[in-house]
Amino acid sequence: MRNFTLLALVSLFLLSSCATIFSGTRDEILFTSEPSGVKITMDGYPVGKTPIMLDVRRNLGGRWVTFELDGYESQYVKLETDFNAVSILNLTCLICWGVDLATGAVTRYSLPSLFVEMEPELPVTNKKPE
Repeated sequence: MRNFTLLALVSLFLLSSCATIFSGTRDEILFTSEPSGVKITMDGYPVGKTPIMLDVRRNLGGRWVTFELDGYESQYVKLETDFNAVSILNLTCLICWGVDLATGAVTRYSLPSLFVEMEPELPVTNKKPE
């Protein structure tokens, strides 16, 4: 029984991943805009309208967010990520690094909120210069 307990503890240590456990794989981000009611699309999928608090899954390359509203120019913003220092606790375990990389837990989003000021579309003229 003692050997089983020791084996279970060692297995748990080797198969755990510190950043995934301690800081999770998602970040809450508040999206706001002027004017409000702007449609938000993340990585090509509609996720709501501003103002909205979203629980955004982490991703190694960041995520692209599109803000769209009729009569305004579309805005494109990349959610940048920073290194999650908690993952340093994995220095002794390559498997743990693999889990944290696969879940995106080695990163975190840099901003807790994102504000976008929409710019009105410019009128299109069909007049040829003289």
